[in-house]
Amino acid sequence: WPEDLEKIPFMTEKFSEGLIKGVINKISDRSQKVLILDYTFWPIDTVNGHTYPIIPPDEAYDKLQTQQGYIIVKPLSSSVSITKVYIGYYLSQDYQPFLQPVYVFEGEHFIAYVPAVADEQVE
Repeated sequence: WPEDLEKIPFMTEKFSEGLIKGVINKISDRSQKVLILDYTFWPIDTVNGHTYPIIPPDEAYDKLQTQQGYIIVKPLSSSVSITKVYIGYYLSQDYQPFLQPVYVFEGEHFIAYVPAVADEQVE
């Protein structure tokens, strides 16, 4: 899992899995040791960055309520209790030449992302 960038954590489409992961067998036969290896790595350019305005948390919450976010972990019922909201950087499985800031909404059996960059800044 990549280290936080300026104290901002990285998020993936599966939340609890990174883009680099593997499944290893306990069998002592070396030829059958690694069962699955999924490796996606995109280098992050921390030198040539740009700053864009982000929306306030209450606007991100409104977007989440109007289905303009992405539910990563679906709740067990139709109502959820959000206990934590913070900014993260979304790491896509597909190449993006930029880091996308997202609001992360967490609750019991619930996680959602809402893009944090103001709509007028996105093409």
